[in-house]
Amino acid sequence: MRRRTDQDEKRVAIVRCDDYRRERVSAAVRSAVDLIGGIDRFVAPGDTVLLKPKPNLLQGSEPDACVTTHPEVVYAVADLIGEQGSGW
Repeated sequence: MRRRTDQDEKRVAIVRCDDYRRERVSAAVRSAVDLIGGIDRFVAPGDTVLLKPKPNLLQGSEPDACVTTHPEVVYAVADLIGEQGSGW
């Protein structure tokens, strides 16, 4: 397993996505991850990854209310991890 250090570059990517259709969210997530160095910068083949979306269980809001991580975003990240040959 690779360990990141304080000397690693800190990057942020913002990519516009106008709706939550799966193909658009997947393209936006892929683009954002590519802009910060690609999925292999974070996950190696064979790694086991825990995805922890940010739920807001106390308010019981629908995903489209943007209080929680939208399920399509979680799906897109899981798909990228799976393509890398890692498990989640």
